[in-house]
Amino acid sequence: MTEPTDIELFAQICNGNEAAFRTLFERYFTSLSVYANKILSDTEASIDIVQSLFVSIYENRTTLNVQNVRSFLYQSVHNRCLNEIKHRNIQNQYASNAIFVVSEASNDVEETIQLSETEALIANAMQQLPPQCRKVFEMSRIDGLTNDEIATQLNLSKRTVETQISKALKILREKLKAEN
Repeated sequence: MTEPTDIELFAQICNGNEAAFRTLFERYFTSLSVYANKILSDTEASIDIVQSLFVSIYENRTTLNVQNVRSFLYQSVHNRCLNEIKHRNIQNQYASNAIFVVSEASNDVEETIQLSETEALIANAMQQLPPQCRKVFEMSRIDGLTNDEIATQLNLSKRTVETQISKALKILREKLKAEN
């Protein structure tokens, strides 16, 4: 009995065949993880990226139309690695800006305390957002992704992304106003 081709496995996955999904996962997981690690130099993040790709494939299996499975998998991992690098750069920039703001305010203890309290209020308010709303908002405001990029990654319409961001901003404004 011959092993099924990648395209045969993908067709079976699209029809909900979990054994085919497991086979494709086992066939590519290690090599994709190694590939991601060459880009990121971070084993844990590389594994997370590959796992999240396979989760995304499974969740969107009925809508995916892939002609070259291997190419699709490697390109997807590559793009996700680039997004991770972009995300890290934004986090580093945010951390640098936060350190600069805190160091400027360090002469005034009251300002420093107020800044910390405000950051805690914002973090707490964000945790209270509905899960999808929070994810879209974080991807937009923290990760720095465009609405189109968010829509593509989460398989949503651009309008839904815009609505979720507006909803998050409204909820955050209300929660922060109530706290003050």
